[in-house]
Amino acid sequence: MNPVERQLATLLAEAPGEPPKLIDADALLAHRLRRRYLAPVLAAAAVVAIAVPVGLILANGSIDDSTNPPAVPRPLPTQNGMTVAQAIKVAEDALHDAPVLPGAHSVARPPTSLLDTPSSTPRAPTLVQRTKFWLAPGRTDAAIQYFKAHPPTAMHVGASGSSSGPGQPTAQFIQFTAGAPRALTILGDQSLSLEFTVVASGSGVAVRVDAQLIRVPTRPDWAFVPDSVTSADVTVSRSTFDGGVEKAPTVLRTLTGEALERLADAINALPSRAPEGVHGCFAITATTAWPLDKVVFHIPDEDIQVMHAGQCMWNAVLTAVSSHRHVYVDDVEFDKAILSALGLPDDYGNAH
Repeated sequence: MNPVERQLATLLAEAPGEPPKLIDADALLAHRLRRRYLAPVLAAAAVVAIAVPVGLILANGSIDDSTNPPAVPRPLPTQNGMTVAQAIKVAEDALHDAPVLPGAHSVARPPTSLLDTPSSTPRAPTLVQRTKFWLAPGRTDAAIQYFKAHPPTAMHVGASGSSSGPGQPTAQFIQFTAGAPRALTILGDQSLSLEFTVVASGSGVAVRVDAQLIRVPTRPDWAFVPDSVTSADVTVSRSTFDGGVEKAPTVLRTLTGEALERLADAINALPSRAPEGVHGCFAITATTAWPLDKVVFHIPDEDIQVMHAGQCMWNAVLTAVSSHRHVYVDDVEFDKAILSALGLPDDYGNAH
């Protein structure tokens, strides 16, 4: 047995049979996703403690800790969701601060059947809504102009219009939304809106105001890629809806090691999004471009899959493969993460 082999045998003989008992679990878990992964992390720490010096001995004949850079902390997962109670408070606060017509007084019930329902209601399953009714002097068009001149704080006009039926007075409405004005804000973000519906009532007007919030659920623990992930199968496809024509070659790749860690960190950093509910989609033909980005993370407990398919999904779906639990994450950032992991440009296949 040569000197290197003797050193290797000594290291293996002295290696602990289990992780040290005095490791500070809270410190070790400072940048870990979940406490239940403590055992694999500690075991991995013991293996690294053995494997790193052995590799250095075989290469150099001596141990040189200066060549072993400190580990870079993994980024913490992104949390941006709301509980039901938090969403209700946001809606109630918005309703409390809504502009009020001069001379208005509140009433407990709809003053007219035309105000039994709001002018519009998002179909998202996590909708939180709170409502008030008022009676006020004046006319409907003057009431709408008043709301335009006194918008709710940090809100802008999102939509306005009117409706009427046979023998019914005209109902006018105006909606204000929070956040950047863009087409899909109500389904993409935790969006708050205030909608005022006004109809003539007696010598004045009746008003219904609805505070509506699409709640983004907090991303559950299972929906983060843990350190125990072993590999990831990635698919990027850019073809027509019928699959007959590829806009760009389909890419299939399995990631491990540092590439896997980078992709896992990117997925864990994706903000949560609201469930989509029912919405429309443009006309689909056989030649419609139909992109598909998918990654399946292989995990000892349960694989998770993240997928954004087609032009009609406004979010990416993250699914626990065997239990079919699912949540939603940002689709644009997910697509970018997948393409970056494979070294592909953001406009790969010109499908975005």
